[in-house]
Amino acid sequence: MIVVDPNLPESTISWIYNHFEQPLLADSINKVQRLRNGIGALDTLVLNADESKIIAGIKIIDRETAKKMCR
Repeated sequence: MIVVDPNLPESTISWIYNHFEQPLLADSINKVQRLRNGIGALDTLVLNADESKIIAGIKIIDRETAKKMCR
């Protein structure tokens, strides 16, 4: 598994997305925008509620919206 650090430049993150076959994991802390381009390459993405809203446009307010975000 490769852990992608969101503090890397966006161009580096995109390069990682396109050049590795290993499972990719990212744990975002305030740099979630850098993960967006090619995010489908990630196998695991750890987000808080605010970051989830940035990525998917879904505000988590209850269990149902949390499930929707996960899908």
